[in-house]
Amino acid sequence: VTVIGISSQVVNDTIICPGDTAALWATNGVAYSWSPEATLSHPDSSNTLAFPDEPTIYNVSVQNNSGCSITEDVFVDLYPLPYVSAGYDHYVEFGDVVELQGQTDVAFYWFSNDSMSCNNCLNPLVSPSQTAYYYIYVVDTNGCENIDSVKVVIDGSLYVPNAFTPDGDGINDFFEIKGEEIKSFELWIYNRWGELVFYSNKINNYWDGRYRGVNNQIDVYVWKIKYEDSHRKNETLVGHVSLIR
Repeated sequence: VTVIGISSQVVNDTIICPGDTAALWATNGVAYSWSPEATLSHPDSSNTLAFPDEPTIYNVSVQNNSGCSITEDVFVDLYPLPYVSAGYDHYVEFGDVVELQGQTDVAFYWFSNDSMSCNNCLNPLVSPSQTAYYYIYVVDTNGCENIDSVKVVIDGSLYVPNAFTPDGDGINDFFEIKGEEIKSFELWIYNRWGELVFYSNKINNYWDGRYRGVNNQIDVYVWKIKYEDSHRKNETLVGHVSLIR
């Protein structure tokens, strides 16, 4: 483009991925003014970075040392984001297996701090021990990236074994309660005569089958549990556990 007193060159129109930046430049001036300024890194420089969140026409006013100016424009277009969906959040009981429902038509992989049955299949199986997030990342042939996440929420629930063998062989030696999202917890264990042989208010404590330092006899013991989960649901449970040697 040429007018009396000044000529300039400007970068060609370009297209970028959403979230990326475009390097813009103009020449043959001593002063530059780019607009709109809100999505530019250096609107008063010959070189600037543009980070538009929608297709945008940028104008640059180029002025020479004689005070003459010319306005050029460049169009920065955006590729569409690649489609990805991690599916709906899940609310499950402790120990349940969940099949995630990923959807996309481009290259992808799953990742999480928790374990998954596979990272390169759309429907991995997960069984979190606590509330966990799973992320599916995608990238298309233009190099554009996208990500979505799904949360698997563990309802406050407990796993209580029905038998244990405190014989010191390292296998199933303790009566252990497992659960997640538990806010408060109490456990009482009674022998057949109603005598309290174990109490704990911490879920990670366990009973080793002893009472006052002495091994309890092989028998069936009654337990009672009161707990409150993270959703403020209160439960009282009663059951039996067999002590086997």
